[in-house]
Amino acid sequence: MVLRSGGAQIAPVESESRMKISITGASGFIGRHLVLHAIQSGHRAVAVSRRNLGEQGLFNDTDIVIHLAGIAQATNSDDEYMAVNHRLTLSVARKAREAGCSRFVFVSSAAAATSASAYGRSKAAAERDLSSISGMQVVVVRPPLVYGQDAKGSFAALVRLASLPLPLPFKGGSRLRSALYVGNLVDALLFCCTSTSIRMGPYSVTDDADLSLEQMISHLREGMGRRQILFSAPWLEPALKAIGRERLAHQLFGEMRFPNELAHQGWSPPHRPQDALTEIGRSRRPNACSPEASGF
Repeated sequence: MVLRSGGAQIAPVESESRMKISITGASGFIGRHLVLHAIQSGHRAVAVSRRNLGEQGLFNDTDIVIHLAGIAQATNSDDEYMAVNHRLTLSVARKAREAGCSRFVFVSSAAAATSASAYGRSKAAAERDLSSISGMQVVVVRPPLVYGQDAKGSFAALVRLASLPLPLPFKGGSRLRSALYVGNLVDALLFCCTSTSIRMGPYSVTDDADLSLEQMISHLREGMGRRQILFSAPWLEPALKAIGRERLAHQLFGEMRFPNELAHQGWSPPHRPQDALTEIGRSRRPNACSPEASGF
């Protein structure tokens, strides 16, 4: 049987462990990559949109549910975060248990570790209450910033910044930060579906190397074919803080590192972040194909 994804024909690989995996939030950035990866790995992937989560019998004959659906926009209120990231997550998990699913994989966030934001608190609340669900195994993963060729938000802004034909003030000074290439995340999520020894977690999951902003921009520019023109501006971070832009200063220069706890369960990321960033930069060249189309 040949399945279609994004207009391309995909022949699933023969697999002795073929499962039916329902993926909520499948139309999003991570979800699109996950559906494709699950199909290529020989599983039957069922894409579930957020508007369909109230349907009866949604998870009939489903082996595993991977729950990606959620909201992360900074403009959402505390109650909106709790309604979607907390209460909806619990509702979906209960539906999965009632349907007889064997496992529920919840994609939380590294922000849940500190609960310093409304977003992080909503994810932490979902983790807490999922731990009380019995009759179905729950696995929780906490990715940091997830990036890829079609990512939005702060990474898309970083790619636009790297593409400018101008010297940039990020040589030295920027500290290491954990991140996760989307190709590594979807591989980790399928590992959570197939591992026979994994427990609930939560498991922070990262690339195999943390990079500074300088390194990320350099790898992107290498792929774009642009000159590596970066200069040191030690005054920029204190200047941003002085004008009330502490959040931006932290995004650009702050350190935020997490261990790859899923590695202790036997998972290792298949893609090096340096290669992923270079390929993303290369995809921005005129007439370049995407990393996904090139098989990266």
